[in-house]
Amino acid sequence: MLKFPISHSLRSSILSILQRFSITIFGFLNFMMLARHLSKKQIGIWALFTIIITTFELSKSSLLKAAHIRLVTTASEIDQKNKISWSSLTINGMLSILFMAFIYTFSNKISYWLNSADELSELFFLYIPGLAAMVFFSHYEAVLSSFIDFKSLFIGSMCRQISFTLPIVYYFMFKIPLSLENLVLFNVFSNAIGALSLFILSYRHLSFSIQTTKASIKKIFNFGSYVFGSGVVSNIFSNMDQILTSRYLNPISVSYYNTATRISGFVEIPSFAVADVMFPKMSKISADDDQEKIVQVFERTVALLLSLIIPIVIGVMIFAKFFITLIAGASFENSTMILQIYVACSVLGIIQNQSANTLTSIGKSKICFLMNSMSVIIKLAIIYVFLKYFGFYGAAFGTIAITIINFIIWQMIMKRYVNINFKNIFSQILSFYKQAYFTVAGTILKKDKLTTP
Repeated sequence: MLKFPISHSLRSSILSILQRFSITIFGFLNFMMLARHLSKKQIGIWALFTIIITTFELSKSSLLKAAHIRLVTTASEIDQKNKISWSSLTINGMLSILFMAFIYTFSNKISYWLNSADELSELFFLYIPGLAAMVFFSHYEAVLSSFIDFKSLFIGSMCRQISFTLPIVYYFMFKIPLSLENLVLFNVFSNAIGALSLFILSYRHLSFSIQTTKASIKKIFNFGSYVFGSGVVSNIFSNMDQILTSRYLNPISVSYYNTATRISGFVEIPSFAVADVMFPKMSKISADDDQEKIVQVFERTVALLLSLIIPIVIGVMIFAKFFITLIAGASFENSTMILQIYVACSVLGIIQNQSANTLTSIGKSKICFLMNSMSVIIKLAIIYVFLKYFGFYGAAFGTIAITIINFIIWQMIMKRYVNINFKNIFSQILSFYKQAYFTVAGTILKKDKLTTP
């Protein structure tokens, strides 16, 4: 049976959580300044720009990163690992060129469809060098992930985040007018800094002898085609509320939804961080065909995540207005109910995220693709109807409905393909809380005895 040192797993988890936590913290800091420096329409347009760009990058990563990690970690020879790496980089570049062509052809139509005139399309054109830089950033990120080097990933991510935030801090402190065009240029610059940092940190893992092969490309697509499709529809799914809100209302309304999304994303950090750590490990367990171990790891991971996040969700729901005012300002108070809805949905979202990650790691990516595709169609219909009926809060109410539907379906899927018992998860959650209670109570009683004369 395959075993992993506890200290290494814990260290990897902490570093991965720190990486995602730092991204969220920098995102909060940037948003706090931008919310007080830009108009609501500018914030809405910036949100739409980042949604589309991020959707592409995350979708591309879902194809290449997952396949890269899976194939490199299971390859026995260095030469095989290098072929996979070079083939992954080749596909990465080709997809980015296709996306650049897509921007050139359709950006104006997309911009007008989202009620942002030609402002959004101008940002896309300015960002093209940033897409080129992200080819290398995402590739080196996949290389380091395949070698489970989360320390280097954390450092590279920090370099990228800091280089984007510092110019914003300068403009904010000296109250210099800031345009969306300048923000895009800062983004391009930060992508280049991040790519250079990761290149230096991953240098020892790289091969500089070009070894792209048709066989390796075919392996990546065979493994990652459904993962890629699933990633595309999953990212569309997660941002559909803001996209449809812009289409059927306006970009100003998007600024409120984006505020709630940024804050609720804080709650999901542990889930995605643990997924980053567990994917290469679960892939190795799957290679050993240890079904029992997969079930145990999934149930314990989900139980631990829910145990940690449920108290946070309750706190955020109670003090939602305070968090909105602190981060975005009093003018964004209309985001309060949206935030409460989103953090409540994030509890069930954790189960869905870990389920999809587990199925992908054991080679059931087709199931994830079909599930995510069905979810997008259902969510599209639900949010459209709810926006027409409820107006401003329609997308938020629609999110509740689709989250519950998804939870029910994912529960049945995991029961069928992995034989997960969700009763075990909830019993482990109670066990975690019980253990925590007696630990705290014992510590308090011990202190009382020591202080009693």
